[in-house]
Amino acid sequence: MGKYSKFFHMKAYRRTFITYQVIALLFAVTILGFVYRDMFNTAQENFIVESTQTYENIDRAVGNVIASIDRFYTQLYASPSVAEDFFRYFGATAEEYTARRLEQPHDPDTNILMDFKKLVLSSENSISHIICYAPENVVDLEFNDRGDARHRIITTEEAEAICRSSCFYQMDIHRNSAYLGKISIVFDLNGFMDKYFEDAPGRSICLVQPYSVIARGDIPLTLSQANFLMAQSGLMRHIRSNTYYCAAYISQHLPLSVLYLAQPQELMHKMYQKFSLLILCFLMGFGAISAVLIRRFSQDIGYINTILGSMAEAEKENFTPISIMGNNPEYDAIVRGLNALYAHLDNLIQQEYKLTISQQKAQMDMLSAQLNPHFLYNTLERIRMRALIANAPDVAEATAGLGLLYRNIVKTKPVIPMREELEITRQYLDLMTFLYGDQFLYYFDIDPEIEEAMTPKIWIQPIVENFFKHNFQQDDQIKVIVIEIKATTDGCECRFFDNIGCVPLERMEEINRALASEDAQVQGIGLYNVLHRLRLFYSGDVCMTMEQNDPTGVCIHIVYKKRSVTDVPPADRG
Repeated sequence: MGKYSKFFHMKAYRRTFITYQVIALLFAVTILGFVYRDMFNTAQENFIVESTQTYENIDRAVGNVIASIDRFYTQLYASPSVAEDFFRYFGATAEEYTARRLEQPHDPDTNILMDFKKLVLSSENSISHIICYAPENVVDLEFNDRGDARHRIITTEEAEAICRSSCFYQMDIHRNSAYLGKISIVFDLNGFMDKYFEDAPGRSICLVQPYSVIARGDIPLTLSQANFLMAQSGLMRHIRSNTYYCAAYISQHLPLSVLYLAQPQELMHKMYQKFSLLILCFLMGFGAISAVLIRRFSQDIGYINTILGSMAEAEKENFTPISIMGNNPEYDAIVRGLNALYAHLDNLIQQEYKLTISQQKAQMDMLSAQLNPHFLYNTLERIRMRALIANAPDVAEATAGLGLLYRNIVKTKPVIPMREELEITRQYLDLMTFLYGDQFLYYFDIDPEIEEAMTPKIWIQPIVENFFKHNFQQDDQIKVIVIEIKATTDGCECRFFDNIGCVPLERMEEINRALASEDAQVQGIGLYNVLHRLRLFYSGDVCMTMEQNDPTGVCIHIVYKKRSVTDVPPADRG
């Protein structure tokens, strides 16, 4: 993994690698697109085959029942005894039929009711009613699942209602060429649906009759919805919507339409599994190809890293020659050229650069000796004594304060308690009071509990100095600077504000954007240097903003988290 991580951080072969990857992706996406389309078409074809087979099974069963009815009708007229018993039953009540059988001679083996029962049983109980429309009465035989019939006399309206509730097959009854009436054989198609339709997830079948619809499965339809789909699809056409796939068929034997429906997610379930497996294989292949490419380029990346590392060492004046790699003539030529350059540079440094550095160091040492701090302290002390002799105690006190301020800045440690940092700031403000007299006042509001907290040296004084540098105006207005530092739960909140002037809103927004950034610098003010030092000391947990101090003035608002003495590096504490 380390090799791969280094590879991705190099730009030398990134474009070539990305180009290869894009080509591989485009090729794979194209192949996957064709495979997906083929799987999609296969899923649709399977659905069509499945729906067609189900319809053909149901329609074949219905055709067999219709054939049985036709045979029964033929036998009815072929056998005089059967026909006579049928006409004796036709339009009669149960009592009338029984009385006629007793009054008229008949074949004892002939019984039209038993023939009806045989017809119902041979139809796999798909016949629910046999309705005889005679001039005198309308007789209804209602059959149960055992083939037993219930005989009743009903009205024509009731008979029509029974026929409208399902599909029916109708035959006219004639005797001696005279029309007597008709028989309607009403079907109960639930048995066919239970037998030939497997209740699979996401599937549904609907038998659409002229006045009703029978549905099985997960997608129930109303009659209006079924008729709409029939109108949209047409004979043997298949339609698709976002809700379901639909195949429509029209029976050849009855006024019956068959709708076979499937939910897309269930229809495509197996396809998605296969396609997901294919994608997984593709990803594994893509990863293998990527690994091969990375391994192929890693050797060159190793050459480049070796050369770059050598160049980085050369920046530190370490001109170590690079060994010839011997595997790549181009890189070997670069290495030879770098080794020759290193030798030449090292010779120049030995002859000229080190000599120049040594001369400059001697000059700096001499200048540093001339700028001995004691010289400045002694000079300030003599100025203070002359001021006292000249009866100018305020000048003497200011001179002493300046010397003390300079001594504290130069000799104190890099990290000091907050009280010492505030004392340095107070010394600076005393000097400003001397310069501006009664025109300037300052005020400190400090929580005692934070006075011993360690903090970087000289960060409050530059903020205060910034007020004088940018906002101070020579007028009669009394200038006030307030320093307020309060302890919070996990740190400190500092406010430095004055009434000296104001900063335009656009400029203030620009400054705040720069202060919020991690790397941008604010031009023209020293706030960024202060913020940078505080972030280094407090591990980045510092927020600085500039605000308006209404009605006039500017407020610098700083919030930071506390840092214990043990967190301070030994170098800073010393």
